[in-house]
Amino acid sequence: LNQYRESYSPKNVRLIKTVFNIFFKFIKAYYVPTFNINLEFTLTKEDKFKEKQKIKYIETNKIQEVLESITHPITKDFVTVQLLTGLRAGELLAITPKDLDIKNKTLDVNKTKHSSGIFTSPKTLSSVRKIEINDETLDILIRYMSSSETIFDTNLSTLNHNLKKIKLSTHMFRHTHVALLVETGVPIKVISERLGHSKIDSTLDIYTHVTENMKLDLRLKLNNLCADFTQKQK
Repeated sequence: LNQYRESYSPKNVRLIKTVFNIFFKFIKAYYVPTFNINLEFTLTKEDKFKEKQKIKYIETNKIQEVLESITHPITKDFVTVQLLTGLRAGELLAITPKDLDIKNKTLDVNKTKHSSGIFTSPKTLSSVRKIEINDETLDILIRYMSSSETIFDTNLSTLNHNLKKIKLSTHMFRHTHVALLVETGVPIKVISERLGHSKIDSTLDIYTHVTENMKLDLRLKLNNLCADFTQKQK
């Protein structure tokens, strides 16, 4: 595993570790009962730092430009809904007309659709939730309502194929939703519940975004503080 670190990302090394351990369990179960090898892999401090530094969202002042660069209509509308709701791609693919409350402008998130086409319960118990949606989200969802079982009649591979052309993924739009909420001052507890996280720690660990707009806002506040101090001294 240490040798693999030199050629692969920590995420891929973890996957390799998992494959090896599955193979080892197979050996123990069917061939050598005393075979008890189990590989462990933990991220180094450097690995953790690099993971946190990866850009996983779109700067809010670049959103319009990014959306305009998406030429496939369904993909564009799909990620726009993600951007406005923070839903995982699988959750949004599983949304049916019955899940949409047009009168109260809410959306029931109660299942997920996998790349195989199978529907299952969401990722965790806390992922079953009801979220508020705005008029633009409502308009897009109503526009796609048809005789199909789900509102968006597409799949994850098609969506990511269209996004790969501009070096994006569906999950980046979920992350960007968080950046938008953080910038507007929405409490982390509210954001965590909206995302379907079981613990606030999960939200804090994953979404350590400091957007350019937030940095600018901090600079302006610091300048105002300095100005206030100067004024009081006079």
